[in-house]
Amino acid sequence: MTNVAARVSKITTDLGGPQPDTILSFGPFRLAPLRKALFENECPLRLRSRALDILTLLVRRAGGVVTKEEIIREVWPDTFVEETNLRVNIAAIRKALGDGRDGRRYIVNIPGRGYCFTAPVSCLNVAPFSEAKIASTPSASNLPTRITRVIGRDDVVATVSELLAEHRFVTIVGPGGIGKTTVALAIAPKLASRYEHGVRFIDLAPLADSQLVSTAFASALGLSITSDNPLPSTIAYLQDKSMLILLDNCEHVIGSAASLTEDVLKAAPNISILATSREAMRAEGEWIHHLAPMDLPKSEPGITAEFALKFSAVQLFAERASAVSDSFELSDENASVVVGLCRRLDGLPLAIELAAARVNLFGAEALAARLDDRLLLLSEGRRTALPRHQTLYATLDWSYDLLTEDEQAILRAISIFKAAFSMESAMSVATTDHLCKDACMDGLASLSEKSLLQIDVTGPTIRCRLLDSTRAYALAKLRDAGDLCLLSCRHAERIVELLIQAEEDWDEISTPEWVALYGPMIDDIRAALRWSLSPEGNGQLVVKLAAAAIPLWMHLSLLNECRESVCTALNRADDASWLSVNNTHRRMRLLAASGLSMIYTKGPGPQIEEALNMAFALATSLGDTDYQLRAVWGLFVATFNEGNFPTALGRAEIFRRVAATSSNPNDLKAGNRLLGFALHMLGRQSEAREYVEGMLRSYVVPTRRSDHVRFQYDQRVAARVPLSAILFLQGYSDQAMENATRAVEEAQSINHALSLGYALSTTACPTALLTGDLTTAERYVSMLTGHCAAHGLGPWRAWGRYFEGLLAARRGQFASGIQGMAAALDELKTTGFGLRYTFLLAEYADLLGKAGRANDGLTVIDEALSRCERGQEGWCLPEILRIKGELLLQAETANSSELAEELFRSSLEKARAHRMRAWELRTAISLAKLSLTQKGEADALTLLSSIYSEFTEGFDSPDLVQARDLLKLHPNHIGRPI
Repeated sequence: MTNVAARVSKITTDLGGPQPDTILSFGPFRLAPLRKALFENECPLRLRSRALDILTLLVRRAGGVVTKEEIIREVWPDTFVEETNLRVNIAAIRKALGDGRDGRRYIVNIPGRGYCFTAPVSCLNVAPFSEAKIASTPSASNLPTRITRVIGRDDVVATVSELLAEHRFVTIVGPGGIGKTTVALAIAPKLASRYEHGVRFIDLAPLADSQLVSTAFASALGLSITSDNPLPSTIAYLQDKSMLILLDNCEHVIGSAASLTEDVLKAAPNISILATSREAMRAEGEWIHHLAPMDLPKSEPGITAEFALKFSAVQLFAERASAVSDSFELSDENASVVVGLCRRLDGLPLAIELAAARVNLFGAEALAARLDDRLLLLSEGRRTALPRHQTLYATLDWSYDLLTEDEQAILRAISIFKAAFSMESAMSVATTDHLCKDACMDGLASLSEKSLLQIDVTGPTIRCRLLDSTRAYALAKLRDAGDLCLLSCRHAERIVELLIQAEEDWDEISTPEWVALYGPMIDDIRAALRWSLSPEGNGQLVVKLAAAAIPLWMHLSLLNECRESVCTALNRADDASWLSVNNTHRRMRLLAASGLSMIYTKGPGPQIEEALNMAFALATSLGDTDYQLRAVWGLFVATFNEGNFPTALGRAEIFRRVAATSSNPNDLKAGNRLLGFALHMLGRQSEAREYVEGMLRSYVVPTRRSDHVRFQYDQRVAARVPLSAILFLQGYSDQAMENATRAVEEAQSINHALSLGYALSTTACPTALLTGDLTTAERYVSMLTGHCAAHGLGPWRAWGRYFEGLLAARRGQFASGIQGMAAALDELKTTGFGLRYTFLLAEYADLLGKAGRANDGLTVIDEALSRCERGQEGWCLPEILRIKGELLLQAETANSSELAEELFRSSLEKARAHRMRAWELRTAISLAKLSLTQKGEADALTLLSSIYSEFTEGFDSPDLVQARDLLKLHPNHIGRPI
């Protein structure tokens, strides 16, 4: 030690401490202090910042003792922390370094003094690693971080990898605790490069209901859940993907998991599935690998340590025991004892780890003796073929009995969590009058040291997680103790606190960080709601939970789940529940959320009106301007989507009146946008453009991220939707397309699913189709269908199918195109989603005529005309009249020419009234073609030339090209030269 200390002291003295390009090297590890990076054989290791600081301090003073007080003073300056934090970080460092592996030691605990770094350290002046090698796991993968190395499974990893290369569906089968998940997580990264779209990990263990399998599947893929059955959207998303899906812990939902797996594999040819289960799925195409226990020597008397360490079970025990006990070392004297102990644990990795964690308490021989006594009955049971999982249960039972009463209470308490949880959350449920927070923290650290609790210190916050089998065992103990109801209530209250914190944090941290931090709470939210709704539950907690969870559901686009939960909360609470001001506010939030979520999951209906009107009334009574605006906005959207534009205009005016009292200047601008959109739909284009462009000119980009989507969409994106249509109608097709493209780009920049779906469906796709840019239209339609499949965006998914059919028909594939359009229109009609539905009908009727079905087209166009007049949909009335005239000519009915000309002239009059040049041009073309057949060409061509001369852009669009061709064929026209 003295030589090491002298060498390191000389290095640091000569260099004046580690320089910017200095690497501290020991064993296979290299530490870059200024970059806060640790590498093993050039591969980066994940360690939390505090742990890296501790390691750096110990390495710099290698060979000398660093006291605990010194470490805390250096790493946590000016901060009071418990010694437990130091112990947790030291344990994390030891695991990362594999302290004790192959006899290597790095950090030694000096009792009563502190810690000493014992390995030789050298200093390299040039860092041999590029910054690129510090990259984290690719975003295409969500695999959990592995903190300890996988021992003794190389052959299994290779075998299963080969199976997956030949077959698309492999299930790793074995009893609980045998390491199925560990093996699967070792295989997945090795195969990731085979799959263009990476690897996704889906843990089914938290699910209490097999009906949630498809929901968990979709959520893990990053898809939004807005329907009762997300499977079709999931399959649509996966059809063109090349991906490996790791489906973990299938046994308790095996029927649903098997069915879903078959459906996915049949529909998505480049998807492979690696599953883990305690039993085979018995699904089509399944290949099974039965995972064997870890290997052991055949005989144990006189066995040497060197020979024993060739077997994976012994390697695992030795490494884990060394991590918890500085004094443990596998030797020739204790090798046979350790081998016997591993054999009595059936070579089950979890059981071995649990036993190894007790070495510091008893030593190897005493541990083996206690294990023999405790497992005697189960050893006899195995000879009569008791299920293997009972052996694991006995091991857990034995481990539990070795805990102190406080540790047992803490383990029972934290079993209430369904997913990973923080130290603070653990203390919130485990702390009692008899167990203070400090004791609770010590107990958690002790549980971690005994391998009953996994603590991950690699992320920005310390996260705790129970192994699934440990959680199930401890939860059974919680029920036996009669404390399940009490802990469920504490758990629900803690979830409410976290959800409130999540809403506050939305403006403080980035979207990926926020989703990573709070997204995994979804299983705990579901569990808390499920308990609160049970006979033992609490109606007040139902209301609190549902109201607090709304922002998370909305930001994750889990609109269907939001709708169901808030409606349930509203129905379960009795009248007395709403009497307090706090609950009146929660009721307002629930009503607003139920109405807004129904808009996108159920389509228009009286329930939306009722919920949002009640929310508005409550907001008014509370003087809450924000929720008054949210409610009126929802009422506007519901009416607007129904196609009732006069009423929508009135609600836009109400919104503006309320917004005038708001302290947020953007609220009035949002009201101007609503007013402009309603005016556009009513046909008043000049007024509409003034309001919308004025809004965009004066809109101030919010500093709070939550304001971007306060009214469901980013307001810049929402304003560009009507503006594109207005610009097209006024004859500025190039500007219209440019504006639509900006809407898509701005929606993508804020990474908001609803805003992007809105931009694609209501401006990018229709504008490209209106201007005749079929190549751009195809690109945007493909984006829309993929986006809707990923996020389950109800009516917009039907719009995507309509646009696909329209594209096909425009390219001459009339039969398939018209069939697809008809199916999409039927779906939209069923949901009552009427936004631009009238115009979609008109386009459909026009194509029916072009396909030789003019009479069918006339039936459809009359329906469109009736809807147009009923909703006063003036923006498209001229085009509907023109299309009807064309259909009459195609049908060749009596007086068709006279009737068509009358419709054309009516169309021109209405288009001129509001300066809709695009419709004027189309109608002038129709009128000119009709006049040519009647030898009355001069007036019609003069009119067409006059209208054509007003255009200043878009000369490559099909409408202007057709007009130019007509005028070139008849050069006696009057007007602008062609």
